[in-house]
Amino acid sequence: ASLKLTMLGLAGYGALKAWKVALQHTWALMKYFVLPRRDLIARYGKDSWAVLTGASDGLGKQYAIELAKQGFNVVLIARNQEKLEGLAA
Repeated sequence: ASLKLTMLGLAGYGALKAWKVALQHTWALMKYFVLPRRDLIARYGKDSWAVLTGASDGLGKQYAIELAKQGFNVVLIARNQEKLEGLAA
């Protein structure tokens, strides 16, 4: 009887954890693919500045491109001068 109760408790705990993970993944999908993006210019105002480090590659580069498209003034900081100049152009 005690073993059955323990197994039932563990199964219930596992089901709750699985439900929590499913909800977290659902929220992430909704947040990034379904819900509208935040209007950062409306939040921070026109003529706002963004300072980005690691802007010559990867995520830093993509953030620089997206923020510039939205109308931010962007300060780029990177170690690779050639890539940085190519991005700034």
